[in-house]
Amino acid sequence: MASDDSARYARHAQVLSWQDAAGRIQELLSNGDYATNVELAEAPGYERKRLAESIWYLKQDFAAETHEQGFLSSVTRATGGFPQDTEYLASRLADSQYVAALADEMRQLVAAYRADRTLLRFHNHRPAELRDRLNDLSLPRREYATQMTDIPWVNEFITQDEVDVALGRGSSVEGGKNRISTLFTQPHTPKEQADFLKNEYGIGGRSHALSGSNGSWIGYDGKGMKLQKKGCPDIQLSWTAVAKRIGELIRKDRYLTEQEKMQRQESKAAHQEADITEAMDEPEDVSLPVPEIAEAPAGTESTEVRVAKPYLVVAYHHFENGFDDKLDYPTLEEAEKAAQGYVNGTMEADGFRYDGSAVYDLSERKYLRVFGDYPDSKAQEQTKRLTISEETTISEEISRIAPTAEPAANYRITDEHLGEGGAKAKYRMNMDAIRLLMALEQEKRQATPDEQETLSRYVGWGGLPEAFDANNAAWTDEFQALRSVLSQDEYEAARASTLNAHYTSPTVIRAIYEAVANMGFTTGNILEPSMGVGNFFGMLPESMQDSRLYGVELDSITGRIAKQLYPKAHITVAGFETTDRKDFFDLAIGNVPFGNYQVNDRAYNKLGFSIHNYFFAKALDQVRPGGVVAFVTSRYTMDQQSPDVRRYLAQRAELLGAIRLPNNAFKANAGTEVVSDIIFLQKRDRPIEIEPDWVHLSKNADGFAINSYFVDHPEMVLGEQSAAHTQYGHQDFTVLPIEGANLADQLHEAVQHIGGTYQEAELPELSEGEAIDTSIPADLNVKNYSYAVVDGEVYYRENSRMARPDLNATAKERVKGLVALRDCVHALIDEQLNEYGDDAIQARQAELNTLYDAYTAKYGLINDRANRLAFSDDSSYYLLCSLEVLDDEQKLKRKADIFTKRTIRQQRTIDHVDTASEALAVSISEHARVDLPYMAQLTGKDEEALASDLSGVIFRLPGTAAQYVTADEYLSGNVRQKLREAKLAAKSNPAFSPNVTALEAAQPKDLEASEIDVRLGATWISKDYVQDFMYELLDTPVYMRRAISVNFSPYTAEWNVTGKSAVASSNVAAYVTYGTQRASAYRILEDTLNLRDVRIYDTVQDADGKERRVLNQKETTLAQQKQQAIKDAFGEWVWKDAVRRQTLVSQYNEQFNAIRPREYDGQHITFVGMNPEISLREHQRNAVAHILYGGNTLLAHQVGAGKTFEMVAAAMESKRLGLCQKSMFVVPNHLTEQWASEFLRLYPSAQILVTTKKDFEKHNRKKFCARIATGDYDAIIIGHSQFERIPISAERQERILRDQIDSVLDGIGELKRNHGEQFSIKQLERSRKQLEARLQKLQAEEKKDDVVTFEQLGVDRLYVDEAHSHKNLFLATKMRNVAGLSTSDAQKSSDMFAKCRYMDELTGGRGVVFATGTPVSNSMTELYTMQRYLQYDALKRNHMTHFDCWASTFGETTTAIELAPEGTGYRARTRFAKFFNLPELMTLFKEVADIKTADQLHLPTPEAHYETVVVKPTEQQKAMVQALSERAAAVHSGTIDASQDNMLMITSDGRKLGLDQRLINPLLPDDPASKVNACVNNIHRIWQDGQAERLTQLVFCDISTPKGAKGQDAVEFNVYDDIRGKLIGMGIPKEEIAFIHSADTEVKKKELFAKVRSGQVRVLMGSTAKMGAGTNCQDRLIALHDLDCPWRPGDLEQRAGRIVRQGNQNKDVHIYRYVTESTFDAYLWQTVENKQRFISQIMTSKSPVRSCEDVDETALSYAEIKALCAGDVRIKEKMDLDVDVARLKLMKADHQSKQYRLEDQLLRYFPQEIEKYNGFISGFRQDIQTLAAHPLPEKDFIGMELRGKFFTDREKAGETILSACRDAVADKTMPLGSYRGFAMQLDFEPFGSQYILTLRGEMSHRVELGTDARGNLTRIENALNSIPSRLDSAHAQLENLHNQMEAAKAEVAKPFPQADELKQKSARLAELDASLNMENHSSSEQEKSTEHTDRPSVHSALNVPCKAGSAPHRSAYEEER
Repeated sequence: MASDDSARYARHAQVLSWQDAAGRIQELLSNGDYATNVELAEAPGYERKRLAESIWYLKQDFAAETHEQGFLSSVTRATGGFPQDTEYLASRLADSQYVAALADEMRQLVAAYRADRTLLRFHNHRPAELRDRLNDLSLPRREYATQMTDIPWVNEFITQDEVDVALGRGSSVEGGKNRISTLFTQPHTPKEQADFLKNEYGIGGRSHALSGSNGSWIGYDGKGMKLQKKGCPDIQLSWTAVAKRIGELIRKDRYLTEQEKMQRQESKAAHQEADITEAMDEPEDVSLPVPEIAEAPAGTESTEVRVAKPYLVVAYHHFENGFDDKLDYPTLEEAEKAAQGYVNGTMEADGFRYDGSAVYDLSERKYLRVFGDYPDSKAQEQTKRLTISEETTISEEISRIAPTAEPAANYRITDEHLGEGGAKAKYRMNMDAIRLLMALEQEKRQATPDEQETLSRYVGWGGLPEAFDANNAAWTDEFQALRSVLSQDEYEAARASTLNAHYTSPTVIRAIYEAVANMGFTTGNILEPSMGVGNFFGMLPESMQDSRLYGVELDSITGRIAKQLYPKAHITVAGFETTDRKDFFDLAIGNVPFGNYQVNDRAYNKLGFSIHNYFFAKALDQVRPGGVVAFVTSRYTMDQQSPDVRRYLAQRAELLGAIRLPNNAFKANAGTEVVSDIIFLQKRDRPIEIEPDWVHLSKNADGFAINSYFVDHPEMVLGEQSAAHTQYGHQDFTVLPIEGANLADQLHEAVQHIGGTYQEAELPELSEGEAIDTSIPADLNVKNYSYAVVDGEVYYRENSRMARPDLNATAKERVKGLVALRDCVHALIDEQLNEYGDDAIQARQAELNTLYDAYTAKYGLINDRANRLAFSDDSSYYLLCSLEVLDDEQKLKRKADIFTKRTIRQQRTIDHVDTASEALAVSISEHARVDLPYMAQLTGKDEEALASDLSGVIFRLPGTAAQYVTADEYLSGNVRQKLREAKLAAKSNPAFSPNVTALEAAQPKDLEASEIDVRLGATWISKDYVQDFMYELLDTPVYMRRAISVNFSPYTAEWNVTGKSAVASSNVAAYVTYGTQRASAYRILEDTLNLRDVRIYDTVQDADGKERRVLNQKETTLAQQKQQAIKDAFGEWVWKDAVRRQTLVSQYNEQFNAIRPREYDGQHITFVGMNPEISLREHQRNAVAHILYGGNTLLAHQVGAGKTFEMVAAAMESKRLGLCQKSMFVVPNHLTEQWASEFLRLYPSAQILVTTKKDFEKHNRKKFCARIATGDYDAIIIGHSQFERIPISAERQERILRDQIDSVLDGIGELKRNHGEQFSIKQLERSRKQLEARLQKLQAEEKKDDVVTFEQLGVDRLYVDEAHSHKNLFLATKMRNVAGLSTSDAQKSSDMFAKCRYMDELTGGRGVVFATGTPVSNSMTELYTMQRYLQYDALKRNHMTHFDCWASTFGETTTAIELAPEGTGYRARTRFAKFFNLPELMTLFKEVADIKTADQLHLPTPEAHYETVVVKPTEQQKAMVQALSERAAAVHSGTIDASQDNMLMITSDGRKLGLDQRLINPLLPDDPASKVNACVNNIHRIWQDGQAERLTQLVFCDISTPKGAKGQDAVEFNVYDDIRGKLIGMGIPKEEIAFIHSADTEVKKKELFAKVRSGQVRVLMGSTAKMGAGTNCQDRLIALHDLDCPWRPGDLEQRAGRIVRQGNQNKDVHIYRYVTESTFDAYLWQTVENKQRFISQIMTSKSPVRSCEDVDETALSYAEIKALCAGDVRIKEKMDLDVDVARLKLMKADHQSKQYRLEDQLLRYFPQEIEKYNGFISGFRQDIQTLAAHPLPEKDFIGMELRGKFFTDREKAGETILSACRDAVADKTMPLGSYRGFAMQLDFEPFGSQYILTLRGEMSHRVELGTDARGNLTRIENALNSIPSRLDSAHAQLENLHNQMEAAKAEVAKPFPQADELKQKSARLAELDASLNMENHSSSEQEKSTEHTDRPSVHSALNVPCKAGSAPHRSAYEEER
């Protein structure tokens, strides 16, 4: 059958009779294919249980006298409620004698009920059916058997018949099906039919829509109709498809039923008669209040008007003691017939007669007819006045009494007592208003003034919870009436509004308006955000009548009433959270909802405000600066204990005053006694750091803590402050009314004290040269900071006003054209977002094309300068710029995709899913968290069921009510801390046991002592251990140990050894073994603890007699040897003691090995609004997930990985999910516009603001601040330099300084209390004085009002591109002159750090994202800098905010004595030689770092072929190299002044010499074989080869850059001009060669890159600094030339990143590196490669090695210069060996690590597992033998021993098990008995609320018990029958273990494959080291004889043989390496 066929009408469809169906079911049962064995076993019990429930419900509905007569007396109750009663009754129904007796009683009840229906209170029961079901229990039962344990899965689907039935129900709107049928019988196009259906159905849906299924739903919206059914694929039908199917149904006569066809004909005839009568008798201008008029479709002639008025029939019976609402009828005749039938007994199936009935007109709210005895005086009175004869039509009578229509106007409240009255009176007023509203909506007309009067009395349900209580006997009628009038959704909304729907009295409203009028407010935009029916609008003073009114109301009924009352107001029926009109309103007024619950508004969720405080926060954002907020609110806004809310408000608004009302102010209207406040606020122009007195509480005279404002202003409290007793017995504050006082008079007096002056909206600040002509109120449809055209004039909107700028005629026309273009683009974007059809989209695109072509033909490209000047102030300017794709010459290349394609991914609203896992995915995607209430809405399941279904996938957080997180979040981070918390929680709540189990499995493997590197000075080690080490090592005398001790100050991170000088110099350990005569061991130990290299200085006098300190090289070297000995001794000592070892290992694991990295998966992110033509790669989606769900993030991705799109997508998703509101992107200056273009390419509908230098000019600052702070931008893109110019506010700087001062003072106080060392106290005192001086300087600075501060921008996400440019962050350290540490305070970096700290404070460590391709460019210490920016709190938790604490844990420094490069003497040079504990460091770092290397990404980049070009030196070069050697010797000997020559100058000349000898002397010849000429030849060859494709090349050279003006030939020689001249001479055109230095502006640089991309410039030369990051010219690049070597590996990576980049059209590219032999080149390249190797070890996706050596920038030492100058080939060999040996050692370490793991498995894991599974196999075999010894009989029950008794009856055995379950206790095992040789025991597991029966033989077999006795026995048999399969599984596992064990043995036996190679190369390296060192030593001795001073030789000292026990020296080369 075709998929769209109907089985009902198909000729070949099989029709199955019920008899046939019964036969088939019988057959399936006999074959064992219908149900599982458990279902068959439980079927009898299920039948009894359902019957027991029906009988129980029946007896509950007995009337009182029925119980007295003793009916069903054998149905008795158990102890408990419904579950226990029905379970007890079901068990008794198993007794045949009891069933027979109960059936007899039921027969008696049936007979009596037929005679007297009053026996039952409700008549929905069927006693006769229950009697028959009881009789059925005695019928003989047939037993069925089956082996099936699971029902085979069958794919379900929604049938075409179900679709047709759903369509056949019509639109669910009265008369809808008739209208549809009418339209489809007339000539209309398919589009007209689809549009009609879309409008007819509207937005809505219904449940139980398909075959009445619980899990089915049909929904319809603008897209079409969606049908869903649980277990079936969804069906989505467009309106076109719906129209097509309905048309087919109508053509086949299947749409209308026969009854509907007859009714339609009758109705048509009746309406024709009514129309004729109406036309004859009534004038034409009378507006009839008919409920519904079925209008003829457009384009047809109306021939009938249908009046379909609902009439309600109400029946009355005295036994029921009340009235019963029946059905509504469309005609009076039908209603009258039905009403008469209820009295006659013809309407009820059993012939029941009512005493009386009536027909009630719902539209007119009047009774029309009564029948029989209907005791309602109102009905009797009304029916006397309204008598309709049989001859008079209803239309005539309605027309006669219809009021004359009046023009719609806003209602004016005049009743001072509006809303007052008792509960029943308010209920009646509400019901009258609701019924009138529904009648008005059915009649599709506006209320008349009289009807508005009725509507205005609606007071909501805030004081009427009784009306929703079904069990409240006094309100039964009202409850029933309310349920009958409201739909389910309306009813639930009304019930929910009982929490806060309290309406305001006119007295209070009038006072608020008086206060606002006193401020000077007369007209403006007024917002009432929780308006109810709009009482504030109804009392608007006459003086404010010209204001525009805007209202918001959540409740549908209330909002619709408000629309009828105030038709001229703009009213939104939705939650306040759905609206957003920032800075638009002049006044926000109203009575906000009270309650201790929150509103789900993504933009404000992070504040955590209660609903009343939320309304304040949002309303302040909605009013413009200077606007006023006047709200009635709970007193807890002012009196809440926490000042957070008031501080938030105070920073954004000034408190004008507040009035505290007495507790009866709302009693008459809302029926509640509550203390409320009226608060008046005036919005500031920007947030400021302020904390006025009213933020805090004070005590009043009675000792109550209330707001300071009311303590200081008691006159604003309108009553007596007193105590009230709460329901919990506590005392609370209240305000009692003053007896005899008039509230209106009190309020009039109080408002005179409200301060403030209303400020008219400021007119927009326009650009220079523009003037404002006039202004008008802002149009809500015009975006803020945008142009608009009103009545042909151009206006510019800023907040609540629109000004007319004084533009010249041409500029005005340009703006008009661009406004039209902009509006068209926005319309197109909206239509794409709302999924309009292709026809509509194409029509809009055609309009856009037409507008664009016309505009550009007249005014040029939108990107042209003239258009930019005219329109750049418009917020959508960059959106319009993105319409054009420009070429490199800024000419139109093509129109953007939006002209021809859909460019926006629509938001797919998911309102239903079937499974919990799907709901979780949607929740994470839409709410960025586990939102169980939202997931419950999606699935229809309750929250507990969802949590159960997702057990193990989500986890509840200990210490929270019901907050869950996903497993990947919970089982990552500090899992050790989480485990402790979970264990603590599980002790009191077993529900957390799964948390404990999961966290135990997630714990990182504990490190052993051998894996942990501990250095002396590590701050995580207790000072007691260090002190013990000192005493043991130095054998400190016992009597001196009180004087000599070790202390550590956490405030300064400094160690101190007290009494260092107390030991006599004769002490061998202190001054000989571990010390020297100049430095005792105690001093050396202190320096070592503080990570300082020990240094010995002498004091000498210079020629002027001034003393200065000079380094004593000899004594320092000796002391450093002792320092190394102490370090080595500590390394041996620390792990020696077992107890100490265990303690320290445990502490290290707890502190540093506690983090489990989190893996982020972004595949579920939907990216709403993203261009569908662009798809993010997997790593990009995962990076976005990291930003969304993690904290601060570092995108450490390979160059070209797409970090830009990652950050843009993260920002847009963060805003969509409410995680942030405003993102700022800090990018390199020259990339701001490129970023804007990329942003809009990815998200065409994004609202962005691109800042420029102009924005920071003095006269623009304020406007700039306002645009960022108040504009609703998705992103602000700003350049690095502009970002630096935005300071942190002075208030914040002052607060930071005060916090630091307080911290220092706390430290001083603690040290003094603990008798701390004077050294620490003095240091802290110095810090305090420095901070206080900075504070005084800051306070003395003049405050400037126009300075824009960072906090004022409202930015809550910061994205920093090329973040490595901020790496030079100052850090405090006690270490001296450590290479790679920045000790200078770079303003750029310090500013960034302060702003990052602010963002951390604002967002809780989630607001900063850094992006860089080179996070570590030179040294590991850069990791610490990145951690300070992004992980400050993590460093704080680990006590590593001080750099020395970090360095002592992860780094080791070494110090070498060498000649100072400048030649002025010796220096001690310290550097990080090694980093260790790297896995723990990188695990911590990777919490923020998202590292992606090239090997992970597989980007579509060209393959790079590296080629090293080696050239021979000339004779002149060789000679000059020797000259360098002689110069070095002279500097080394001190015979030359340092200002004349030094090592730095020699190194610089060496680099130049390696590049070209003419750089030393331009007169030297040009060597044809030099590397410059080799490069020229390669460039020319490649230029020729790429002539056809115009391929391009880059040349990098950092030295010898051109010095001429703008690239002209320089006077002195330089390599750049030389290369260009030679290339021109070889035939390359001059214009095809360019220097980057000639592009001295960003514009010129952009133009130059464009020429390279197009092939106009084919050779571009530049330095790394100018042509590295940000250079985008890769399109045609075929080759790159590294003419010299940069210092940093990051520079090399940036160079290569210019050509190995996405977008390069070449598949293969070449990178040439040029080296001159026997010069400095080889050394420099080797150094950079060493650095890169180290960085690669760290920045890897794999687990790093535990330790590795660091490298830093190296200045050439004397020995290295001598070796290089010698031209010794051994140098190259040694360098190559260094690389190879390091690589082989890494491979060997990895090999050993794997072997150790395998050995551990062979020793422990495999034997244990094999033994375990052997035990399993043995146990299962014995259990199978036990089963064989106790076989089951074929039919009878084998019997079971339970609780000491043996049962042979299956039913009794099952019941006994259930009885035992009731006695079971949690966490206690109950012995139960035995069965077939197996002992049975019973347990109750509270977590799953399950009873577990365990069968124990040799093995245990668990059975989860149910509630059915027979079913449980079947489950037990199933468990025993599964033992053979479990045995098979154990055999398979054992075999697998043996196979794995053999493989492990084979692997362990394998040696390290490269062992011989490593041995040989290590030996050769050692040989070369010794050889080179020996020669260096001998040369030093020779040079020593030529020295003229007593200064010792560096190398002679370094090469002194070591004393026994001391560490050997390393060569100078090794030190540098």
